[in-house]
Amino acid sequence: MPPHVYVGLSGELTATVLKPGKRSHGKQMLSIVKRLIGCLNEEQPETLIIFRGDSHHAYPVVMNYIEVTENAMYVTGLTGCSRLL
Repeated sequence: MPPHVYVGLSGELTATVLKPGKRSHGKQMLSIVKRLIGCLNEEQPETLIIFRGDSHHAYPVVMNYIEVTENAMYVTGLTGCSRLL
């Protein structure tokens, strides 16, 4: 599943990052997210950036970075497990 980036409250798809079919690790995904947020902030600094990723994109290092980044947020779909339930 490629990561998708939506900008603003309109839900407009801004970018989809195509990558190899294997699962990325946290550092790789963080690198992608940092680059995307940096580029989007340069073009539209006042726009809310929403990162949407499924559970295989939900690395703590990525979520922590987005949480402390101004005008950015994330939505992830997490698979169920006993801890989440």
